[in-house]
Amino acid sequence: MFSLTLLQAPQASGEVYWDAANALGLLAFALLLYLYFDTGSGHRQQIHKWLSYLGGVALLAHVALLWIPDPTIWNYLSFAAPWYMLAGLLSLGLVVLITLISTPAKRRFWHGDYRRFQALHEWLALAVIATALWHMIASGFYLSTLESALLICLCVAIWALKRTDKLPSPTGSFATTWGVLAIPAGFVVLKWAL
Repeated sequence: MFSLTLLQAPQASGEVYWDAANALGLLAFALLLYLYFDTGSGHRQQIHKWLSYLGGVALLAHVALLWIPDPTIWNYLSFAAPWYMLAGLLSLGLVVLITLISTPAKRRFWHGDYRRFQALHEWLALAVIATALWHMIASGFYLSTLESALLICLCVAIWALKRTDKLPSPTGSFATTWGVLAIPAGFVVLKWAL
């Protein structure tokens, strides 16, 4: 997506360093959506755990790559910052919280039983996705109005299918694998076509 932005509209790009930082933020968001879709039950729990760590590293790299070269970004740590930046900071804080209270050693302490853990984990994940989505869309970078609307529709569809237990389990089946890969590929094609 970012390569296409550089080629399609170089004036919309914010230099390679900026684009790389935002690409990492988008990767973190894509992993969040996937992790919500694939809850990591059974033998997939290890995959869920390692993908969540990968998403956390991508998120922290997103923040670090924006702050290190541009100290003015520190201005966004105040309550006078734009709402979309505060949403990004809230999302980051929720990711730290959900990670800390989800480690196996802390689960029993924080939640007692597995069902309470599952419920809280899901609600925190939804809050992370909602605040990250707000941060991405309201910032006005990279996503057109149509792309933003489609991304919101995708998030709502994933939530609705999960609530009705109609999401296919990502067990490595051919159809599910290609279905998951078709979403980012479709997004790139849409970005190129617009």
